[in-house]
Amino acid sequence: MSVLQESQIKAYCSFPACLLPNTTDEIFLATADGGNHFLDFGIHEGMELIFDAKKEFTDGEPSCFVNKETHKIKLLLHAEEGYEHAGKLIAAITYYGG
Repeated sequence: MSVLQESQIKAYCSFPACLLPNTTDEIFLATADGGNHFLDFGIHEGMELIFDAKKEFTDGEPSCFVNKETHKIKLLLHAEEGYEHAGKLIAAITYYGG
């Protein structure tokens, strides 16, 4: 995952293969914030978004992109200038942990 910087990684976790059977070993999570712009996809603020860094971007489908200058991540449906694809969205979950 060379697109993400080490400073952006907050923790490491693993998933059993039965939970995400068709993925690679390059999975990362991000928390949806900044508004509810993806409600049509069932994504709302506060959800955990699971991305696969090895899956290619498909125009019109949600993917994680990283701004080349600020290194901030952004969920996009279409590629934008100044952003590099980091991973395709493969799942979104609401986590009720304490």
